[in-house]
Amino acid sequence: MQVLVVRHVCRRFIAKYTLQYALARLPLHFFSIAVARAQSLWQVDCVERNPYSCQSPQITRGSNCENAIIRQSTTDADSLAANRAVAIFNPRGGGPLLVTCEHASRFIPPEYAGLGLSDADLERHIAWDIGALPVAQQLAQRFDSPLVHAGYSRLLLDLNRPIDAHDSVAARSEDTVIPGNVNISGGERARRQQRIYAPFHAQIDKIIAARLAARKPTAVISIHTFTPRYRDEHRPWHIGVIAQHDRRLGDALLAELSGVPSLCVGDNLPYGTQDGVFHSMERHGEAHGLPCAMLEIRNDLVMDAAGQQDWARRLHQVITAALQRIN
Repeated sequence: MQVLVVRHVCRRFIAKYTLQYALARLPLHFFSIAVARAQSLWQVDCVERNPYSCQSPQITRGSNCENAIIRQSTTDADSLAANRAVAIFNPRGGGPLLVTCEHASRFIPPEYAGLGLSDADLERHIAWDIGALPVAQQLAQRFDSPLVHAGYSRLLLDLNRPIDAHDSVAARSEDTVIPGNVNISGGERARRQQRIYAPFHAQIDKIIAARLAARKPTAVISIHTFTPRYRDEHRPWHIGVIAQHDRRLGDALLAELSGVPSLCVGDNLPYGTQDGVFHSMERHGEAHGLPCAMLEIRNDLVMDAAGQQDWARRLHQVITAALQRIN
């Protein structure tokens, strides 16, 4: 494994010399540094500490939130992102949903030098929705439905914002300045729109057009996660349902989720449509008269495989019942 990693990191050097010669000649400390750097690229050590206890009496799951360090491997979005801005999971799925995950990846192409951020910052929630993609994939699999997910970090361009929104390319995220986004030119903004926004939404347009032509009943659901704390605000909700003008699916989901005594559920919380976060559902759901909603899961609940499976199972039941309510 180390030989493969060294080859990956030192490929330019090895182009001139053989790997055997390189291993023999280069100082040992160089390879220690190279291997350590390569491992950071091959695997994401998403370290999340959650010191916040859940104070609402209606919350039972996670009510004793102990400090924990949770390790999460990279998802396939990171590997796919090197080649394309959009990926499709289960493209031939004929089930009742179209699932989207706009903030699936933290990948930033090398040419952007991490937008001037540290590796630690790029592992934080500001770069992606931690845990969202595995849940979205499992939902798509359980419903035999297609999933369209992003391949680039939202720090380059937020796919869930209107293309002309000033915060579609954020110069600051939470309390962190994004140096590579400060005072970007109109040309660079247009380049990112063409490279990232256009192919992602065009792919969703294509799938919806095909499903409408085939008269397949379709509900559009977008999967996101949020942090247990934002600045000084404690967020007690386990999950939030975001809906706008067409509340058919949103209200049905709220009715089902509210029937679970152990859950604290937000209605347009922790985000609402007034925050400009409903763009994908507005464009691909409401514009076509399709039932649609965003689901925001608190990310400390889906940090590991067990939590992701638990929420995928729970949401499969909830969404199935909600679809029955509106059909």
